Amino acid sequence: MTRIHVALVAAGLAVCAGWTAAGSPASAQLFGPKRHKVVIGGVERTYHLHIPKAVAASGRKAPLVLVLHGGAGRARRMPRFTGFNRLADEFGFIVVYPQGLKRRWNDGRVGKSSADDVGFLKGLVGHIAERTGKVDRRRVFAAGISNGGFMSMRLACQATDTFLAVAAVTAQFTTWLKPRCRASRPISVLFMNGTRDPLVPYDGGIIAPQFGGRGVAASTRDTVAHWVGHNGCRRAPVTRALPNLRRTDFSRIERTVWTRCRSGARVELYKVINGGHTWPGKLQYMPIAFIGWTNRDIDGSRVIWKFFSRLPNR
Repeated sequence: MTRIHVALVAAGLAVCAGWTAAGSPASAQLFGPKRHKVVIGGVERTYHLHIPKAVAASGRKAPLVLVLHGGAGRARRMPRFTGFNRLADEFGFIVVYPQGLKRRWNDGRVGKSSADDVGFLKGLVGHIAERTGKVDRRRVFAAGISNGGFMSMRLACQATDTFLAVAAVTAQFTTWLKPRCRASRPISVLFMNGTRDPLVPYDGGIIAPQFGGRGVAASTRDTVAHWVGHNGCRRAPVTRALPNLRRTDFSRIERTVWTRCRSGARVELYKVINGGHTWPGKLQYMPIAFIGWTNRDIDGSRVIWKFFSRLPNR
């Protein structure tokens, strides 16, 4: 997502102001929507955290979902944009919204960021687990849109010791990452990509060409094929069209699932036919002329959580 795009996104999203709880001792300061600070790898970073009251009161540990903003985005806007806090309250998991340095993630595109974001996000999981005592380390997930989706792909390649599964919205491999992907074990992956995304081409190519280019994306097909092969999926894929509930969104979805993969992993693709650079079921955060159509047939966040929740523990 380009800076110009996100500047307009910011204008369209109403948010609550946060304040810093750096250095606050233990649980009480963590169980809320405030902005928190942490030093990982010698660098101060920030994040927002939501722990449902039922999880905080329970003696059991809960899954953790990291939700990654797009390029030039802000972590504090992601709860409202994605609706993940409501899902966390409904299903009993913890959700954290990390902030990228200079509002970007180092997904591997040359010249965009030099931050050690793999180290940061792995360290953040450990930090939250230690400070809250509430994280089930066997069930840690990441989901992101655009730059955050590309970062989720990098985590799938380089942090399979931490993450059980990832979900990428409007993102796939970059051509830099694809030949360097060395996932150490099977990992479940889900994609939600629009076939008419004007920023990240579904079939691969220059990212955001209308703004001078932001690197090069591999095709969705090649990205999915990599994970099907890596995970050793043995059953033929099953594709079905989802009900076209909102014809006024001028898009529809085909879901393809690969199962019988090693270690119980799964690969799923939600192909949003005629869809744009958007999160299905969520805000049309910019005009259609800029980002394309937002599909309304599914709640993308709920689909992602259901995908995560059904996976077996490693």
